[in-house]
Amino acid sequence: MSKKKLISVLFAFLFLTFSFGFSQALVDTADDFYLYAQGWYAKGLLSQPLPQVRPYSANAAKQILNQVIESGNEFEARQAQREYDRLFSSQFHAAIEATGHYKRSQTLKDHSKETSSLKTVGGEISIYGDIELHPLASLSYDPGVFGLTKSESNFLPKYTNSLHDSVTDKSELGPIDAYLDMNMNLSVGTANLYGSGGVSRIGFGPFLGQGLALNDTAFHSANFIFNVQKGRWAFSTVYEAIGATDSYSSNLDNLKSGKFLAFHSVKFVPSPKFSISYYENVVWGPKSNFAYLFPAPYMVIQGIGGADSNSQLGFLLEFFPVAGLELAGDFFFDDFDVDALAKGDVDSKNRIGIQVGAIFTPIASVCTRLSLDYTAIMSYVYSHWEYADDNDTIKGSELNYQNYTNNGICIGSSLDPNSDRVLFTANFAPAERLKLSFMASFARHQNVLENLDDDEAAAYLAANAGVYNTSGSLLTHSVYSGGDHVEQAWKHLNFMTADHTMITTSLGLGAEYSLPKTEIGQLSFKAGYTFEYIKNKGVDNPMYPGGVYKITSATTEAEKSAFVKAAHRAWVDRLYDCVNQYISFSVKYSY
Repeated sequence: MSKKKLISVLFAFLFLTFSFGFSQALVDTADDFYLYAQGWYAKGLLSQPLPQVRPYSANAAKQILNQVIESGNEFEARQAQREYDRLFSSQFHAAIEATGHYKRSQTLKDHSKETSSLKTVGGEISIYGDIELHPLASLSYDPGVFGLTKSESNFLPKYTNSLHDSVTDKSELGPIDAYLDMNMNLSVGTANLYGSGGVSRIGFGPFLGQGLALNDTAFHSANFIFNVQKGRWAFSTVYEAIGATDSYSSNLDNLKSGKFLAFHSVKFVPSPKFSISYYENVVWGPKSNFAYLFPAPYMVIQGIGGADSNSQLGFLLEFFPVAGLELAGDFFFDDFDVDALAKGDVDSKNRIGIQVGAIFTPIASVCTRLSLDYTAIMSYVYSHWEYADDNDTIKGSELNYQNYTNNGICIGSSLDPNSDRVLFTANFAPAERLKLSFMASFARHQNVLENLDDDEAAAYLAANAGVYNTSGSLLTHSVYSGGDHVEQAWKHLNFMTADHTMITTSLGLGAEYSLPKTEIGQLSFKAGYTFEYIKNKGVDNPMYPGGVYKITSATTEAEKSAFVKAAHRAWVDRLYDCVNQYISFSVKYSY
């Protein structure tokens, strides 16, 4: 039976809705276990730090759970026992999930209001579990099939990544588009020394689902993870095969293999209250390079090959002043001007991501976790150009093997470059089978190209259509075709210095309740509501599109300036305010 026929047969048994996900197996980096584990370490219930990279192996997870169960803290021990039973009491689970999703939008422009709405239905069937193959080997798996009636991207709030990992090769079943959606990995080793390989999302850092280097909510990859912990030291490395898209629009119709990412981190824990990690990552293609598996600095390895890749480095500081409280700072350096920074000049070519915040997990409380953080992504972070030939020609249709994306999705923060955000999240468990969540965020974004002078902007307008992306996203880089740098970008920070700012304010509520488990299975319900107000929506639209204005060598400076002003005015005229409301309800039967 072909894959598409198999999908159709499976979907015939579904009540068709769009699924937004319940936690399942260890291979799922969004599983609740990782939230609880972070809190247990902050409360001092674990004898050593958590593994640096998610997902963990089954042996690592069992060691964490057993330590909490045996800790003498009755409240936390009960929670750990429930998690242990959920993950390991049975090696096989099956589930059918059904959800409805509704979005209502109101556009506010020129003293008028326009209201529209979208509805979608879909569903998911899956099997999942964690299997112990040997005392030193385990398999975590979560394959499934999901489908929906409309594009999932229409129903996601700003700066939110999909919880599904399949976006191509769909099978059509009437109005439903169905996709394979699976993750699994095989782990071999002890709790403190193991390697795992498979397909999964990857997470790093204490800000779950928001990492600067490896974000748990980014698209999955084929990967290998190695982790070792010994005393005060820990080392982790990751090698990923990811998907390359073009430099202009991340068009998935042009999705290709041959793009890779490597990451490694060294962690030093001088005391249980403090740790410092140094990490590096590198993105390249279209040929693999196994030298990045070596425990050596990537900048040195990169230089051996002629610096034909895009590398970054970072520092993660974690401090635990009292039980249950973590203060953390993550500093991600994509590019930086060492000389200028040494002189105290920050208004230079500094491509830096900063994430600082506090995570509080009260002891023996119905409040599971409180998190408050501030994230700033400077201009041009994550972006990188890709030349089409030896003449440094840039083509928008050229595959980009060096920007920080996988299948067109940023591997790091979901924020665009030249953005910042304050995010507060809260998780509660007022009853054994009831979970509540709350989210509030305030985000700003500016299009960095609004800082350009007329000559620089005219260079974009003079190009053919589809060469340069001028939306201010990570597809907007700082080099012209021919290898010349954009001077404003190369010599200045350009962080929040433009005239127009897109402001996104969001509030979200979520609830999940499960009925008591019986011999025939368990029913679970999940509901969510998000309110979103966006001021100046459209700042992330292309500002200086090529192929619209006729600019040649004969065009005068005055004419260039007029064209630039006209393009900028057209961009400003497309800005508007809007209010979006998202409502979701999901029902899941599991066995």
